[in-house]
Parts: sequence; C-alpha cells; structure tokens
Amino acid sequence: VGGYAIESVGDQQIIFYSNLDMEAWRERVRYFLVSSTLKVGVARATGTPVAYNLGSEVITDIVHDVANTTMPLFYYYDENYTGVSGTSMSAPIDATKVRVVGIKLLLEEKPNVSPAPFAIETKVSIRNLKTN
Repeated sequence: VGGYAIESVGDQQIIFYSNLDMEAWRERVRYFLVSSTLKVGVARATGTPVAYNLGSEVITDIVHDVANTTMPLFYYYDENYTGVSGTSMSAPIDATKVRVVGIKLLLEEKPNVSPAPFAIETKVSIRNLKTN
C-alpha cells in the first residue's frame, strides 16, 4: 500500500514503500539520522482496510559515527538527471518528482583526531519510477 512509492524526503530522512519480504503488502521504510547514528525503521501493513501502525515500527541502528549532522545525508534528482551530470533538487522537494536518490555518508569515529572523515557515496535509481 502507500499512496506513492516515496512518502517524504528530507536532508536527513527518507520514507518510502518497498516489498522487503516478498509477502503480499509493501512495508513502510524510513531511513533517518539521530545524532550520529543512521537508523532504519520498518512498519508492516496490517488490518482491513490496510494501514501502517507507526507505533509498531521496528527500528534498527545500521551505521554509527555518522558525521553528516550539518550537511545532507540524502540528495534527490528528478528525471533530468543523466547519471553523469545534473544537480540535485533544491528545497522544497516534491517527492513525486524524485527519480534518483543520492546518499553520502561521512563517517568519523573520533572527530577531534586525524584523519578527515571517510566518505561513502552512491546513487540509486528508483526503477518503477523511471521515465526514460
């Protein structure tokens, strides 16, 4: 269920619907940053009519020592992004226009000690929203 594949987008959070377990209904998936920890929350569809009980969302820590507290963790691109060139969308972002999500993690266990943060970056094309 879920009215659209992506529910909401932000610098430090994205919420979308995906069938993680290959059962009948999609799960509501939320990636979000709390302090220096990236977490994922998963809520299952239940009931008739189907609804997502956010009180039963299962939250798991997935990455510690994230240093993205003052810069975005997620970047969003529309259908004009070629995969090679193009700039990310600027706020306010319309979730219905998002076709590619960029993720940039800066990891730093000891902020006051060298070396500089370790950066991990990728982009993900949302295949069922692809228009080209």
